[in-house]
Amino acid sequence: MKRVKNLGICLLLTVSMSSCYVSTYVVGNGGTSATEERVKNQYWLGGIVTGKQADTKKMAEGKSDYTIQSKFTIADMLLNAVTWGIYSPRTVIVKH
Repeated sequence: MKRVKNLGICLLLTVSMSSCYVSTYVVGNGGTSATEERVKNQYWLGGIVTGKQADTKKMAEGKSDYTIQSKFTIADMLLNAVTWGIYSPRTVIVKH
């Protein structure tokens, strides 16, 4: 029971620190509309092996002004925790 409680506390701490894992990049003047595309970058074995990666230029549909945000969502962190770091997705959002 104590082990389950400790695991629950660790998961809660991991999820609560999600704001520390956000990176934002502005290309040109940045995204001006509410249109956005979401995709997940895939990392394996704690990030040592890279899987499928987002093509941000393609996601921006050829526009020269867009914003890229890369972050760990709660779902990303839970998948990372459940697989013990074997699979670590990261959400990429392109606003254009």
